[in-house]
Amino acid sequence: MLGAGVVGTTSAWYLAQAGHEVTVIDRQPIVANETSFANGGQISVSHAEPWANPHVLPRVLKWLGREDAPLLWRWRADPAQLAWGLRFLRECTPHRTRQNIGAIVALATYSRQQLRALRTELGLQYDHLERGILHIYTDE
Repeated sequence: MLGAGVVGTTSAWYLAQAGHEVTVIDRQPIVANETSFANGGQISVSHAEPWANPHVLPRVLKWLGREDAPLLWRWRADPAQLAWGLRFLRECTPHRTRQNIGAIVALATYSRQQLRALRTELGLQYDHLERGILHIYTDE
């Protein structure tokens, strides 16, 4: 396994449980020091908003050329990049967004069930809370 963060160690655990010999390798001297490091650690099963949705299109135009953009796009003459961009745009329709939200919620629900089972099985203790999320909207 490459990466000793949340995904890498969890994947290694399940592979080992399935009888595979696993070695976890991380390029950082401290485990969970890249993607897992600054992640908020929040599992929000009911808050499912795919990146590709009708509301992101105007934002993407503002983000183009910005290195600090949440969706970074570096233009290059690459057919694979163009194909990915077209597939992304196809997913931005209201119909596909609704379908993708359903898929994300199903995956998140399954992931939450697996996390609960893993916590129970291993007796994992950490600052776990289940309080939900408060969203405050300032317009309709």
